[in-house]
Amino acid sequence: MEFLFADDKYKILQFCMCNPPFYTNFEELCESRSPARPPPKNAFTGSPQELITEGGEMEFCRKMIEESKKLKDKILIFTTMLGQKYSLKVLLLDLKAEGIKHTSTEFCQGRVTRWGLAWTYQNYDLSKLVPFREKARKKTIPITFVVPEADTASNTMEKVFEKLSRFLNDLNITKNVLTKRKNEICFEMTAFTNTWSNQRRKRRLQKKLESPDSKRAKIEETSNLEIDTTETSEELVQQRSQTSESLRLEVKEESLFEKNPLCHAMVRLVLRDNKYCINMEYISGDAGKDGPHQIV
Repeated sequence: MEFLFADDKYKILQFCMCNPPFYTNFEELCESRSPARPPPKNAFTGSPQELITEGGEMEFCRKMIEESKKLKDKILIFTTMLGQKYSLKVLLLDLKAEGIKHTSTEFCQGRVTRWGLAWTYQNYDLSKLVPFREKARKKTIPITFVVPEADTASNTMEKVFEKLSRFLNDLNITKNVLTKRKNEICFEMTAFTNTWSNQRRKRRLQKKLESPDSKRAKIEETSNLEIDTTETSEELVQQRSQTSESLRLEVKEESLFEKNPLCHAMVRLVLRDNKYCINMEYISGDAGKDGPHQIV
């Protein structure tokens, strides 16, 4: 933005507007709209240069915020539009951490929803820029989970995050770290298949298969008879292979039918009052708002 003041270094602009490229790559652009949604009424007219940038809209706006620090006395109010809700949440956290005055709003036009973000370094009350709504939309209440005190006594933020990462990896849930601060780590998680249902049943079955046959062991100890266990072992191995194959086919079938994310949520690991809190907020997914509840 510095090129705007190349001709006149004393020039002052009242505000600036930005409509950033929304997507990181062409694949993200193609997958941005769920097939279950009705087709858009307007034509697709954006060029790749207008729609795609490295890091997507979030990194684009983060660079814009960094540039705004240098031009805080040249441009009085900075504004931008956002196409993804989780980008707004992350940028709001960034502005709050920097102590920059900001406000946001939501644009609902037909089937399309966009979000607006504004910030300033001047002594302005930005809340007056957003008109009052008589009927505000019901906000999604995040799910909060407090890590037990026994696990926080000797743990650091990094250790708690590592345990949480292992838990998500075991469930084949991908994560993308958005911000990492001293007392807060924010990331998005995406699940494409339901790997968390019936976990207790699967663990009991696995434990049963891995443990020796207790009844057969007692008979061998009391009778001291030599029993040919070859047939029993073969049956146990066959049972294990059949169970593993059924679980593999179950996951494979789920992945074939679930091309869209089953659960997409934002997760914040926060250290508050010497306690580690995990906040999960639903963004999208076929599992609906109950998806994060099922994982927890």
